[in-house]
Amino acid sequence: MTIEHPRRRGVGLVVGLAVLAAAVVLVWSLWPAPEGPMVVSATSARHSVVLTASNLRVGTTTVELDVKDAQGQPAAPDQVRVEPVMAMMGHAIGAVVATPTEAGHFRAEGVALTMTGQWQITVTLVDRGGTDRLSVPVQVGT
Repeated sequence: MTIEHPRRRGVGLVVGLAVLAAAVVLVWSLWPAPEGPMVVSATSARHSVVLTASNLRVGTTTVELDVKDAQGQPAAPDQVRVEPVMAMMGHAIGAVVATPTEAGHFRAEGVALTMTGQWQITVTLVDRGGTDRLSVPVQVGT
């Protein structure tokens, strides 16, 4: 009769769970990004933002923003910043200032996305009424 020591079972369980977790993370991080541009939106009491990113892959990307005021008219904030954060991994990338391209439309070039996975992009709008922050989730693929 063989008696297995309880500590060995615990170690085996921990190792098995670690292997399973590593496999899940690997599959999740290698999952391809959807084709075509990603379009997401957010609304606050003062603004609505539609964010379009055509290349959500590791590296840098350009983000297009359509900004409207509470009445649905093109907004003209004094400053628009885009700041990606990957809270799960503790990554916060410096804000990129977006430049206006036409009324209510802004472009942020060189937005850094340093790894695959779920990111939160915060769009900060500064105008005479104060500062408004809107966040949208994006999935970055390989």
